[in-house]
Amino acid sequence: MLGAARGRRHMSRGDYHLLTRWEIEAQPREVYDLVADLVSLPSWWPSTFLDARPLAEGQEGGVGREVGVLTAGFLPVTLRWRVRIAAARPGERITVETSGDLEGLGVWAFEPGDRRSVVRFNWRGRLARPGLRPFPTFLRPLFMASYRWAMERGFTSLLLEVWRRRATDPAAREWLPRPPGPVFPHTVRRWWLVRRAARAAAVATPLAVAPAEPAEAIWPAVPVDPVPRERQGPRSTGVPPPHVGEDRWGGR
Repeated sequence: MLGAARGRRHMSRGDYHLLTRWEIEAQPREVYDLVADLVSLPSWWPSTFLDARPLAEGQEGGVGREVGVLTAGFLPVTLRWRVRIAAARPGERITVETSGDLEGLGVWAFEPGDRRSVVRFNWRGRLARPGLRPFPTFLRPLFMASYRWAMERGFTSLLLEVWRRRATDPAAREWLPRPPGPVFPHTVRRWWLVRRAARAAAVATPLAVAPAEPAEAIWPAVPVDPVPRERQGPRSTGVPPPHVGEDRWGGR
């Protein structure tokens, strides 16, 4: 909290400092592999990442990999920007540079815990899209609420994708609920077009399916109710919100 307070004093009107902390029942390397695969973000985080197109492959290990993304929150605004992996320590840390509508520098950190992995995201930069750069001060909390909305759904989507990849039987994968999708009609249409293209590519190059296992060997890997029902929010899909996490921001 002290670091965020210090950062506020040196920020201009258009600057943001975003901090997010998650705790998730997964190994750090599982989460690292998902976040580092930038092109796959629309497939498991569709509420925010509407499209992702590779621009540069980068080196072995991901350094130099660059992807152009189209994102949205609960506001009727889309942002088009680029993400480039500037540095990576497999299983531990990813440093990304962003340009376009969002200009800045961010760090994903993955730490092992007692029963959960701790995932931290720290981004400092500015909203550079023309027309949104001089964002009125009284509307900035609305922008930050959209960011929190996106990260809460990112936590749910990440948890579902970890379970999906752990499942070795197609029936177990189909049993899992779909990740939350976008909200506005124009973003839903973009997401649907990307999803249709991904399905066509999957049909053209089907994935190898592992042999079926006994049911008792499958379902323990996919928790049915990960938290007590009384701790789940309204309209729960059985997946908890990031109640052990937090989002903070700095800016003037």
